Amino acid sequence: MKKILNLALCLFLLCSCSAATKGHVEEASNYSSQYQGFTYYRDQLNDSDTKIYDLIYYHISKRDESYGIEAKDKDTLFKIYNYVLSDHPELFWEDGSEVTYTESAQTFEIYASKTFTNEEIRAYEKQLDEITQPIMDHVAKFSNDFEKVRYIYDYLIDETSYNENSVHNQTILSVFLYCSSVCAGYAKSMQYLLNKAGIPCTYLWGKTTYADEEHAWNMIKLNDHYYYLDATNGDISDEEIDQRWRYNFMTMNSEQMLQLYQPKEKYEETTAVEDSYFYQQNAYFTNYDESKIKALLEKEKKKEKPAIFFQCSTNDVCKDIDDKLKRDNKIFNLADENGIHIDQYHNYQSEETQSRLYELY
Repeated sequence: MKKILNLALCLFLLCSCSAATKGHVEEASNYSSQYQGFTYYRDQLNDSDTKIYDLIYYHISKRDESYGIEAKDKDTLFKIYNYVLSDHPELFWEDGSEVTYTESAQTFEIYASKTFTNEEIRAYEKQLDEITQPIMDHVAKFSNDFEKVRYIYDYLIDETSYNENSVHNQTILSVFLYCSSVCAGYAKSMQYLLNKAGIPCTYLWGKTTYADEEHAWNMIKLNDHYYYLDATNGDISDEEIDQRWRYNFMTMNSEQMLQLYQPKEKYEETTAVEDSYFYQQNAYFTNYDESKIKALLEKEKKKEKPAIFFQCSTNDVCKDIDDKLKRDNKIFNLADENGIHIDQYHNYQSEETQSRLYELY
């Protein structure tokens, strides 16, 4: 589903190369430290690799055509280069680089492979500001970070269509300018907006467990706890399914995330639920609780298409709730008691996230 950005390593023996000076390193470090977003991958690096990261970020930001970098080997350079692009979705013009080096000096010369001219980049940046500023103005109205995340999550899903042939689909341009993208575009746009909103968000990549396909999604930090979300899978194309099912892929913990994806890089383990969608909706169950089910039904009785959507602490808890709701027409009786008269229901299940959706008809 996602094509991971590759660094094209074209190795040619050179006679000489100019490495970064000490002053250049300090300037790059100062420049990098001024960035206001969340640099999760940079934070994982040791001091020497951080200097390489800062130099690459500095030169890409300045749109330099070529620059020298000292690194112990090409694999290290490849890794750090991808870390820079993974931390910085705003660098939409960088789509890969050609690298040459002198083996004895371990000095690499990077030749930028920009997608656009500098004039085009400036024009796109202006467009991005004009499009995203109203979004951020609306986000600022929310008093808590959970609601900010939910609004941005909904916005990206509602305004974007999944299309493998979309223009510039590995960048944020595909979402904000063309409203059509693939998972890379969704995830980078989520990262771009949440970091603007002051909510730490990073870009993860790997494979799906259910289809063994390359994919991208996000890790966010709310109230000192990490959660995972995937706007691509949240963008449900089946109009028959209640659109609340999108929240099945919002604010997951690491155990749920690992049931769906295989990250290729570091991620954070978490069991927190307090800022999950279901907990915030009072729809998180640790056991069968009829009063909570009635409360969920109460919220639905005036809706044209009522449904109850909940998550359980374990799949065993979900199975117990399923059994009790289905036994002796229990769900029909509870719905009737709460003013919802139904003849049938559809039940959707996610074993990976321990969630259930009961559509009532």
